[in-house]
Amino acid sequence: MKKNQFKHILSVLLGLALVVAIVLFFPKIKDAGQAYINKAFNKDPQLVASASEHAGKKSVSKPELSQYYKAPLAPGTRSNTEEGSVKHGAILVLGSRDFAKRPTEAHIQLTDAQEPGQNGETRAERLTTRPKGWNNHKWNGNWVYDRSHLVGYQFSGLNDEPRNLFTGTAYLNRGVEMKGTDAKNPNAMLYYEQELDNWLRLHPNYKLDYYVRLVYEGNENIPRFVYMQWVGIDQSGQTIEIKIGGNSQSVGENANAVLLENSSPSFSVDYNTGETY
Repeated sequence: MKKNQFKHILSVLLGLALVVAIVLFFPKIKDAGQAYINKAFNKDPQLVASASEHAGKKSVSKPELSQYYKAPLAPGTRSNTEEGSVKHGAILVLGSRDFAKRPTEAHIQLTDAQEPGQNGETRAERLTTRPKGWNNHKWNGNWVYDRSHLVGYQFSGLNDEPRNLFTGTAYLNRGVEMKGTDAKNPNAMLYYEQELDNWLRLHPNYKLDYYVRLVYEGNENIPRFVYMQWVGIDQSGQTIEIKIGGNSQSVGENANAVLLENSSPSFSVDYNTGETY
């Protein structure tokens, strides 16, 4: 056998031996390394798991509104769905669900005539989608959560679309902790939805540009806040400020917005597990 051939065979055999060694011993090395890290940083595995479980209960500061500002949809923007009010001429862009399958944002632009209710459509009674973090249960005899729409059905015409549904408290969604609604509660999405719907009805020749974004803390499953932003657009394409009161404020470029907390007066939410306490 030639010397070069012998060297080649030897190198192949050594390579195979290295692969076998990695396959057999890497898991043990990895476990030993993690144990060393845990010990060095005093990270007991049970303590680490416990910290993760309770992360969703920590309090956070309310973010600044202006960082979420979104410009109105530009003329010619294409919808990424063919359902709902898009069938009647509205433009609707739904954000993709993120790496954790959480809904993110939704942006619509429409006239009053493009609403589903103006086109004879009625909303299905039941929803079947289980939004990320869905863990519904009762508190004092009342269901805690609603399958909440980012862009409400009265605008989007979408009822059971996963990209447009999130786990929201009944109080955030409807303004009450029990059955029914309170459209006068400025801490609820319903207040702003109703006011904007009324504005559209009174301005049939104008468009509403409406943007909703969910605000998460880290990798939590349930959003802490909901950002709602709106502006009117006249027949010449110029923006018009829509003042509807509540807790809303100007964010520039004639747009107004509000940041609502996904919470309830009677209990606190674990934004990781959906449990309440």
